[in-house]
Amino acid sequence: MLANLDVSEEIRRRIVGHESAEVHAGYTHTERETLQRAVEKMPSV
Repeated sequence: MLANLDVSEEIRRRIVGHESAEVHAGYTHTERETLQRAVEKMPSV
């Protein structure tokens, strides 16, 4: 949920207590809308 609210990985890991990125990644599920917002921020080329 925090990832989809654009909270940084560092802050999310500190809040939930995950010491490794691998464990943290297993609990992070990016929603389609979050990915779409990220793509919209990219400059057109």
